Amino acid sequence: MSRTTLALLALISFILAACGSLEEPTPAVTERPTRRPLPPTPTQIAQPTFDLAAFLNVPADDPRSMGSPSAPVTIIEYGDFE
Repeated sequence: MSRTTLALLALISFILAACGSLEEPTPAVTERPTRRPLPPTPTQIAQPTFDLAAFLNVPADDPRSMGSPSAPVTIIEYGDFE
């Protein structure tokens, strides 16, 4: 092959590569994607109400309690058998 033929093939290859594809270009996205809302913070979550005064009002003769009813500290122990 001569230099002229190689140069012509290179020029044709360059022109075809510069033309791009025959497919339609995809349209530009004009809308921004919407964000998902954030999960609620612990202060926004409804906390269950708990009446501590009613819970601590244990009669003195309750078999589950020990010690003096007038003690300055009350210790409550929670347990689970599993």
